[in-house]
Amino acid sequence: MRSFRIEENSMKRFSTIAALAILGISAAFATPLTATLEATSQPFDVENGGGFDATINGGTSFFEMYCVDYRNDITLFVDYAVNIIDLGTDPTDFTNDTRYGDTADATFSTAVGPGNVTIGTTVYTVNSAYNRYLLAAYLITQYNQSSVTTTDDNIQDAIWTLLNVNGATFSPGPDSEISAALTWEEGETAGQLQAFADTVEIIDSQNLATGTQTTCSSPSSTERYCNGMQEMITFTTTPEPAALALLGGGMLLLGSLWRRRKI
Repeated sequence: MRSFRIEENSMKRFSTIAALAILGISAAFATPLTATLEATSQPFDVENGGGFDATINGGTSFFEMYCVDYRNDITLFVDYAVNIIDLGTDPTDFTNDTRYGDTADATFSTAVGPGNVTIGTTVYTVNSAYNRYLLAAYLITQYNQSSVTTTDDNIQDAIWTLLNVNGATFSPGPDSEISAALTWEEGETAGQLQAFADTVEIIDSQNLATGTQTTCSSPSSTERYCNGMQEMITFTTTPEPAALALLGGGMLLLGSLWRRRKI
């Protein structure tokens, strides 16, 4: 998996800049978060989706995010007011503030499979919106980041298929990629799936308030264009408790530097 990356010219020694970077990372990905997002480039273009570089709140540190939403768009160098929802720890925000979080199982165009899956201590249907986002996140980790291949095209199509709703015009991706994701899921324990979910962050427009995004998942809607930008997924390899520890570490480092300058 490629987690978000910080682009600094030099990391040879700790400095105030490094301490502020630690604070920025932990604060940026401690959810729920309201923020301003700007996509700055699309270095991994897969069928006009794939991976984008972006910044939060006008910062200079870049992270990577990946397209999971077929029928909506994002424009480079435009500021978007967004919510960043942690898939693992924000179930209410997931339901209310993601584009398809409140979508009924039967409303999705393609059935994923029968049965249930336990993630942490919660049992979900395999076809649930929550599980579809989890499978989409896993598929993102299977991209070949060195160059775009046919497999990458198939993965992007499979991600769009997982979150495709009835009435939307889209050719489903190959079953093999979704089957591979299900095989991965079946081989993981409930705890391992929870740990993975804790690394998944969903980026959505703030104007997708409760009830608004249902316009996009209505069976009567022939297309899914609606208010808001394209939905994205990014990753943080730091679960919530560790993120708090990281935040504290940044504060301690700043305090240490401040004391050192006072001496």
